[in-house]
Amino acid sequence: MKKRSYYRYKKLLIYKRRTRKVYKKRAKMRSKKPLTIRNNSISDIFFLQENNFTQKSRGLNNRIATIYIPKVFSITSNPDETLNVLQRIVFLNKKPNIKEIHIKHINCKEIGIAASTIMDTIILELESSRKKSRNPVDFKGTVEGADDRIKALLEASGIVKHLGFNLPTRENIVTLDLLKGSHSDSARAATKITDYFVECLEQNNFTLEMEGYSLVSNFLGEILDNCSKHAKIQIRKLNEEYLRWYALGHYYHHEEGYGECHLVIFNYGKTIYQGLQDTTDEYVNEILEKITNAHSNNIERGNSTKESIWTLVALQEGISRLKHQDKTHGTGTITLLEAFKSISGNRIGEQAIMSITSGSTQIILNNKYSLGKEKNEILGQGFKSIAFNKENSLLEKPDSENIRVLKNFFPGTIIEMKFPLDEKYIKKIKEDKK
Repeated sequence: MKKRSYYRYKKLLIYKRRTRKVYKKRAKMRSKKPLTIRNNSISDIFFLQENNFTQKSRGLNNRIATIYIPKVFSITSNPDETLNVLQRIVFLNKKPNIKEIHIKHINCKEIGIAASTIMDTIILELESSRKKSRNPVDFKGTVEGADDRIKALLEASGIVKHLGFNLPTRENIVTLDLLKGSHSDSARAATKITDYFVECLEQNNFTLEMEGYSLVSNFLGEILDNCSKHAKIQIRKLNEEYLRWYALGHYYHHEEGYGECHLVIFNYGKTIYQGLQDTTDEYVNEILEKITNAHSNNIERGNSTKESIWTLVALQEGISRLKHQDKTHGTGTITLLEAFKSISGNRIGEQAIMSITSGSTQIILNNKYSLGKEKNEILGQGFKSIAFNKENSLLEKPDSENIRVLKNFFPGTIIEMKFPLDEKYIKKIKEDKK
């Protein structure tokens, strides 16, 4: 971190420490229990704790907790270790004696936008909860051995930004500030995300025509709408429904003349698998039963799980928990990636990649497999599918590099996208299509 940035960081910490002294006179009046969530204010941390997304944190020293960020802090590239770190941060809500939290990005070589954003939202809510309980906590940060891209992300779209350090935005950075929604905000959010994507394209002297803008906005709207309709979960202890989603974008333009566009959309609530378990649609249930039976041997051997197979099926065109109500659902996520892939790439060979992490399943979408016509014994004539095998058949075992079974469990769904944009590469694609 630059000296100026570090100075501001240090100055704010001093201010926070002074603020905390005001509460010391009322120390005896404060409860040492974690903040109790009222029925009308279900917090993310409460939901995560209720779903056992917590793990005893190492590095606790009476009043100080240290969170070590791994070398690769990424949901896509290093999911299990990254989820472990996030669980340790959630655990700190149970430790009201902790007064300082140190976040150390030492020798961190890769940070994914999803890992960074989820960590930030947990920390912000932890900070807010502690303030409400009149037991505030201070935060410190260390960045050593990280390259400029990581520092830029932390300052413009990461923890430095979200803790209130309003540093000047670099000219080579385009950001989509954190969006937060619940039930009825999907259309407006989809427009904001599409505008962000257009701004990233404009950095490479391109833009979307109106038809392309509408398509991207509709696909994004469907993804967010699916979060609202499919992911709502009943909190039995409070007899109340819960749902929350977030979105954030970060674009970094390299000195070499090409850029990286990062986007994350995630929600807390039901997983994709849990959502399908609630379906009463006979068409969907018949498909699920047939495909599950075809994979029974792989499931018994531990090569797959019922959850991973059902999550894969949920991505296929035409499959939706609400298919009997709306036959257009079940197409947006993969179609959106295919649209991005058509213009994404750069001169050094990097291509678009998307990961979908839900429950204990992760699906990696890259250039290895694409949408195609499925063998019609499953979905029927005319439907496109992606089965992640050479046969493109949902009855055959999918590639383990693309369908991963995780040790950890995330109570919701994370969609993380990274697509390089390069003006020269896009021009070449357009010329080749002529």
